[in-house]
Amino acid sequence: MRRWEPLAGVGAVVLWIVGAFLLENTDRPEGEGAAAFAQWVADNDTEIVAGTVVYGFGVVLFLWFLGVLRSVLVTAERGPTHYSAIAYGSGLATSVCLLASYLPWAKAA
Repeated sequence: MRRWEPLAGVGAVVLWIVGAFLLENTDRPEGEGAAAFAQWVADNDTEIVAGTVVYGFGVVLFLWFLGVLRSVLVTAERGPTHYSAIAYGSGLATSVCLLASYLPWAKAA
């Protein structure tokens, strides 16, 4: 089972691609005003929410991958674990930024 854990990173990327496709597969009305945008959101609310949920599950898989990566790096460092801490912290910051970039879509829907 443990040998399959690194595939969480691959699964995260796949879910991000599917989530982004669900969110971006229709043409948003650019420059047509707030009413046109609100109508577009109302017409596409299912895709927006589904895309955000799929994208969020991708972030959860990415967090699992970070845990696996950190444990492998700590084992490999055999001393002060500065590099594994930096990698893990950077991954957590990336996860927060990824969620922050797509949560407004769910809120709009």
